[in-house]
Amino acid sequence: MSITPKIIDLDGNRNLKLHMGVENPFEEELKGEINFIIFLLNGKKEKILKIVKIPKKSIKNFYINYKIKSSFKQGFYKVSAFFSYRNEKVDSSTKKNDFFLVVDTKKMQGRRAKEFIKDLKEEIFKRK
Repeated sequence: MSITPKIIDLDGNRNLKLHMGVENPFEEELKGEINFIIFLLNGKKEKILKIVKIPKKSIKNFYINYKIKSSFKQGFYKVSAFFSYRNEKVDSSTKKNDFFLVVDTKKMQGRRAKEFIKDLKEEIFKRK
């Protein structure tokens, strides 16, 4: 699974793109659900579901657009994903959780906000 962008500024575009690839090795079409779970800072979970069909013997990529609510606080949000069908759960093919960071630059002046975001991006990619 993957998420883009990694940094969401509440003062700008708040759209995330969630991605998950699912492989169907079987000789029949699979019908199931893609489940994304966003772990909120208050300990609750935001669940996003998408009903999907995967043709036999294929790999299919799915994308979900999600708009971050203005109620989201600044912080680090972990996201996990799995595909479920016939009471089975299959992790994302990468077997990794992903994350995004919410920041609020409203009170920062233009250049300072841009530098802040640039520094965050550099720090995130150092850790990967």
